[in-house]
Amino acid sequence: FDTHNHNMDKYIKNGVCYMAKYISVRGWIECDNIQIHTIKRIISNYELRVDFGSIIDYESIKLYNKGWCYPKEIINWTTCIFYGADVKEYCLDFIKNEIKEILKEIEEIEGMFILKYEEGERRCWKIVDAQIIEKIIN
Repeated sequence: FDTHNHNMDKYIKNGVCYMAKYISVRGWIECDNIQIHTIKRIISNYELRVDFGSIIDYESIKLYNKGWCYPKEIINWTTCIFYGADVKEYCLDFIKNEIKEILKEIEEIEGMFILKYEEGERRCWKIVDAQIIEKIIN
């Protein structure tokens, strides 16, 4: 977090000014070779149709979607799609909702995401049985 002066980032909600906090999001989704194309489509379509109001602008959505990394080549039958970015706390639901959209269409995937909050809290999103199970891991 020290490489970016994020203390200057602010946002306004309901007329109140808040300081932005950042969360380090690192994780992966495991799928098969065919599902990777479906996941890419879901993420692209989700970006275009989402409306989070005045807090998250379209440029932030495009920026945070650059955190998704797809393999250049498929190795055997299992594929991992990775995500990694430091996101503003109020944008975290965007990433979580993208994952939920994927789970609506592809139920048999697994994955895990580690969230590190500025205050030191750590959480885990475990993807099992088409659900995101969230746990504090401190």
